[in-house]
Amino acid sequence: MTDEPIPFEQHLTRVEDAIRRLESGDVPLEDSIDLYAEAMRHLHACHAVLETAEARLESVKKGAGGASEAVADNIVD
Repeated sequence: MTDEPIPFEQHLTRVEDAIRRLESGDVPLEDSIDLYAEAMRHLHACHAVLETAEARLESVKKGAGGASEAVADNIVD
């Protein structure tokens, strides 16, 4: 078995699934707590992936040396 990270989309799907199950009201209290904890772990993972993506985008933007601003100006015109 490989230790590849779980993709963002899979984490998000698990959070959404947990929300649906919790909102249904069909989950016993103890299971609800466990489900909530699992969803929060996936949510934190989503945030970490988004922070990494944001840092990468900032790096690309800085590496472009203002070229991205010129492109944005051309799109607006």
